[in-house]
Amino acid sequence: MSNVPSVFSSIRPRTILLLTALLAAVMIGSAVLELSQSREELMHLLTEEAMSLAESVRHTAANVVLSTDEIERQITQRLLDNASFLAAMDRRRTLTPRILAEVCERNNIFRINLFDRTGRKVLSSHDHLPDHPTSPERARPEDILRPLLSGEADTLIIGLTDARYEEGQRYAVALRRSIPEGGAIVLNVDAAEFTTLRQTLGIGRMMKDIGDNSGIEYALLQDDQGIIAAGGTVSEIASIESDPFLQRAEETDTTHTRVIMTAGHELFEVVQPLSIGDEYLGLLRIGLSMDEVRATETRMQRRMIVLSLVVLAISGLVALAIVSMQRLRKIESFTGTILEQMNDAVVTIDHLRRVTIFNSQAARLLHTSETDVRDKNLDNPGWPFDLLRSLVDSGPEITECEPLWPDGTHRALSVSRSNNVQPDGATEHITLVIRDITESRRLERELRRRDRLSAMGELAAGVAHEIRNPLNAIAMISQRFMKEFKPVRGVREYRSIAKVLLDESRRVNGIIHQFLRFARPAVPIIDDVPLAPFLGHINVLALEHVRDKRIRLTMNSAVGTARFDREQMTQALLNLLRNAVEAVPEDGWISLTTVRTASQITFAITDSGPGIPVERRERVFEPSYSSKSTGTGLGLAITRQIVEAHGGTIGIEGEHGSTFRILLPQ
Repeated sequence: MSNVPSVFSSIRPRTILLLTALLAAVMIGSAVLELSQSREELMHLLTEEAMSLAESVRHTAANVVLSTDEIERQITQRLLDNASFLAAMDRRRTLTPRILAEVCERNNIFRINLFDRTGRKVLSSHDHLPDHPTSPERARPEDILRPLLSGEADTLIIGLTDARYEEGQRYAVALRRSIPEGGAIVLNVDAAEFTTLRQTLGIGRMMKDIGDNSGIEYALLQDDQGIIAAGGTVSEIASIESDPFLQRAEETDTTHTRVIMTAGHELFEVVQPLSIGDEYLGLLRIGLSMDEVRATETRMQRRMIVLSLVVLAISGLVALAIVSMQRLRKIESFTGTILEQMNDAVVTIDHLRRVTIFNSQAARLLHTSETDVRDKNLDNPGWPFDLLRSLVDSGPEITECEPLWPDGTHRALSVSRSNNVQPDGATEHITLVIRDITESRRLERELRRRDRLSAMGELAAGVAHEIRNPLNAIAMISQRFMKEFKPVRGVREYRSIAKVLLDESRRVNGIIHQFLRFARPAVPIIDDVPLAPFLGHINVLALEHVRDKRIRLTMNSAVGTARFDREQMTQALLNLLRNAVEAVPEDGWISLTTVRTASQITFAITDSGPGIPVERRERVFEPSYSSKSTGTGLGLAITRQIVEAHGGTIGIEGEHGSTFRILLPQ
C-alpha cells in the first residue's frame, strides 16, 4: 500500500475530472432511472385504483337494478295475492263496488276493475267517478287483456303503464275470472311512489354520488345516443362515434384507461362497458383528477435534484481524495457517516463479487452482523448471501420483491440498483439500496380496507333506510290479514302463507338491523365489568345454541374486573360462539378461555371444527363474505368493528380447528 500515494499523484487533473464526471453521470442516471420507475409505479397504482373503482361501480349498479327489480316483484306479488282473494269472492258472486272500494282502501290499491269476456267493464271500485267520454283513451282493455279473455293465460303482469284517461302512471296486474262467463280482474296502484324510489336508487343517483367524491371530476353512463346519467362536472364530453378510443372500449369487455385534456384540465379516465346480465347499458366513464399525481411527480423531481446535488458533492469529494491522500480518511469517514445514518440498507459488491460495503441498517434489516458479511464472497451459501445473490443476479429490472426470511415470514422490499461501469464496459461495483416497505404496504392495505368498509357502510345504510318503510308496510299488512281476514276455504293454507310472509318480513328486518349496526357503529361505553358474572351470562346465552347439536361447551373464567363495553363485547363473543357452533359437527366441543393481565385481557374461543384455511382468514372479517348459503357476512365484520373500537385486535389461529383470539388493552 506504500505506493498508492505515488500512483494517485501521477494521475493528471483532466483524468480526475473525467472520472468525477463519469461517477456523477452514473449516479444521476441512476436517480433519473429511479424517478422514471417511480412515475411508472405511480401511474400503475392510479390505474389499479381506477379499475377497482370502475369494477365496484359495476357491481353496485347491478345491485341497484336487482333492488328495484325485487321491489317490483314484491308489488306484483301483493297485487296478485289481492287478486286471488277477489277471485274467490267473485266465484261466490259476492263482489260489490263497496267491497272493492274497501279492499282498495285497506290495501293501498288505486283501482280494481272487473271486465267480462268482451273487455267491457262490469264492476269497479270507483263506479261513482264520472266517465271520460271526451278524454282520449290511451289503451283499450280488450287489447291489453286479450290473453286472459281468450283463455290463453290465467295471470297477466301488465307492469308500469300510462293511466287510461288521467295523467300519471299505474302499475297493474290482471287475473282471469274463474266464473263460467269468463273475463278478467284488474288491479293497479299509483306508480308515483314506485318511480320516485327508482330515481332515488337508480343509476343516475349513483352517478351523482360518485361524482361528488373528492378527486373524481365526473362519472357518467353514455351510449350511442348520448349521456344516460352523469355526476360531477361534465363538460366537453365526446360522443362514442367521434372517439376511436371509446369505440374500441365499446367493442371489448375489458377496462380501458387514458390521460386526456378536458377544458384545459388533465384527467385520468377509466372506461368500461356496463352490462346487467345480458342487457348492455352503455359505457361507464370515470374521470379522475391528475393534480395530485402531477404534484407528487414535482416533489419527486425536486428530491431527485437534491439527490443529484448530493451525488455531485460526493463525486467532488472523491476527486479531491484522489488528488490529496491526506484527506482520504476524512472523506471515507464522511461517507461512512452518511451510510450509517441512512434509513435504507446499502450493500456494495465489487467486480470480484465481494461485499465491500454493508452498513448498519443492512445488518439490522437482514438480522446479521457487518463482520459476518463484509469482505465475504457473494457466492457463499446461507443467509443473507442467498438473498443478496438473487438481487444482484436478477438484473436492474427488479424494484420490489417479497423474499422469505429465515423465520418463515415474507417481507416486502424496495430495491434500487446502480452499476459503476469502467471505460471498457466492465462492471466495477454494484450498489443495492434496500428499503423494508412491509409496514407501509400493510398500512396501504389497511387504508384501502377501511375505505371499502366506509363505502359499503354508507351504501348499506342507504339501502336499509329505503327498504325498511315498504318492509314495515308488508309486515303490517300480513298482521292485518291474519287478524281481520278469514277466507271461507283454505283457512289453514291462508294463515300459513300469511305467517310465512310475516316471519320472512321480520327476518329481513333483522338483516337490516345488522346492516345499520355495521354502518353506524355505536361508540363503546367503557366501564369496569366483573368477569365472573359477565362470562356466566355469556354461558347461559350460548347454551341455547349448543344444546341442539350436543356440543360440549367449557369456559375458563378469569377473576377480577376488566374495562370494556359490556353490551358490545357480549355481542362480539356471541357472534364468535354462534360461528363456532355452525362450524363444529355434532358431539364436538367449544372452549372459551379468558386470561387477565395488568396490561390486557384475552378472550380465546377454540372449536373442534374443520378450521379455516390460511388464505381465507383475512377475508372472513370482510362484509358480505360468508361461507354459509344463508349468511349475511356481517357477523364477524361487526365483531372486528367492536374489537377495533376498543383499541384491540382479533386474529385467527390453528390448523385443526380454529381459535379466534381477542386482545383488549387495559
